[in-house]
Amino acid sequence: MVDNIKIGGNFIENLESSNTERSILKNLICMAHDLGIEVTVDNVSSQSQLSVLADFKCDFIQGPCISEPLDVNHVRTLLSDSQ
Repeated sequence: MVDNIKIGGNFIENLESSNTERSILKNLICMAHDLGIEVTVDNVSSQSQLSVLADFKCDFIQGPCISEPLDVNHVRTLLSDSQ
């Protein structure tokens, strides 16, 4: 069973200026949630994109708005420092 879908960054490139993109993304997220599927959106690069995704109840985000990709040793260090 599918429990998470990942929506690529091409769906959010013009999120702030395109009502069509906003509508498509909102409906994709709603449809996934109606089916009991969590949603991850990739390549989130701005605070305004993050805000829209929060309004749309997106479950997870990835992208430079949160962090650039990190190598495994850096992640281990971050996790051990946070304990």
